[in-house]
Amino acid sequence: MKALNYFTLVGIVGGAINISALVAIYRSSSFHNAFGMLCASHVISDIGFLLPHIFWAAPAEIM
Repeated sequence: MKALNYFTLVGIVGGAINISALVAIYRSSSFHNAFGMLCASHVISDIGFLLPHIFWAAPAEIM
């Protein structure tokens, strides 16, 4: 049961941090260039990496 909590906690905290970074990139005018697009694509891929921790790995630990 602790593994469920850890996987879920890592996924939710990491997702929240990455979403806030994506919002900061979007709002900052200094990131409206190629480097900002690179950072945004990296953040989006990180969010996609963390989603299975929440929706697949954590429920799999219950079983």
